[in-house]
Amino acid sequence: MLISALTDDKKLCVRLHAEQAYSEIDIKQLDELKLLDEQLYFTKGYYTKKITYSVLDKLLNYFEKLESEINTICLDFSNLHEVQDNMSTYWYKMFMKLKQKGLDIILINISTRMYGNLFSCLLDLIETDCKIYQSSDLEDKLSKVIISDGTVDITYNYSKQTEELYDKKLKENLQQCTKDNSKNLQHSSSPVYLSKYIDIKEFIRNKNFFLLSVYVLVHRMIKSKKVSGEYNENRNKILFFHTLNGANIASMIAMLLGIDVLFLDHIGPINKVYKNSFEYSIQKEKEYIIVSDVVCLRTELRIAKNLIEFLGGRYSGHVSIVEVETIKNDEVYKLGTPLFFLRKEDNIIDYSIKTEF
Repeated sequence: MLISALTDDKKLCVRLHAEQAYSEIDIKQLDELKLLDEQLYFTKGYYTKKITYSVLDKLLNYFEKLESEINTICLDFSNLHEVQDNMSTYWYKMFMKLKQKGLDIILINISTRMYGNLFSCLLDLIETDCKIYQSSDLEDKLSKVIISDGTVDITYNYSKQTEELYDKKLKENLQQCTKDNSKNLQHSSSPVYLSKYIDIKEFIRNKNFFLLSVYVLVHRMIKSKKVSGEYNENRNKILFFHTLNGANIASMIAMLLGIDVLFLDHIGPINKVYKNSFEYSIQKEKEYIIVSDVVCLRTELRIAKNLIEFLGGRYSGHVSIVEVETIKNDEVYKLGTPLFFLRKEDNIIDYSIKTEF
């Protein structure tokens, strides 16, 4: 099964780097994420740069069972720079199988080195009368290759479409996971009522989309410079979480990035702090990224931030599945990296915050 396969309007898009990142990680191998030799370089998870046979085999199996209404396959090579040796025959086999199904094939974000790896395969396809179009972005040094009979728009921005497709599917999933707060229950960490709530447990149960979402979240963490795309530059980072949902998200981020985690039990309910040994948990000079599921009024974030900084750690921002925009000019808000900002102008779940006043 492919975790990144998303369909829309008869097109199917696959992020090959996401498939490769997860294919190299086994939940049973968590201990391997902590390297004892400081000179070693962690190359698994998100840091992987080479696509291997295991992913190609998944693609072949998936495409054999592909539904008939799909007419275009888009393979995104972002973050991949090389192919496992002696793979040309397998790429050729996969491309031919897709062409035999009458499908157009679009390869995007191909690095110069990756294009060289695929070149012999593309030459073989030309000999079978396949029509191949290639264009390059000189600024980014990335290529786009289209294997088609001429029915595909070769000028279309398929990279942008891939990003927009994920955002569209994310909104659909969040809407499906939204529940009415019919009992008008008080928020767990702030004295307000919420009209609805997002059931993140249900979101997590959609395993494939959840894994893809964590991958996208890691990508956005790197883009916002909360973490680096290089393992050696993340050794001072620690993921901080305080809920079970946060634990699910943080554990997957840790597996992809190979960095440590810290759990403090429910620091945020209005009248209680459950743990009194914070001084033994927070390490001075370490950088802490708070991982949450849904950030609403930021009460728990502020408590966690203050504890981290009081005990000598450094707060480096927070990440979440959803963050509600309640106050724009808020220092804590500005340091957030969510998958989705729930704003007044994009209130897809008709969310509201109320008080007795």
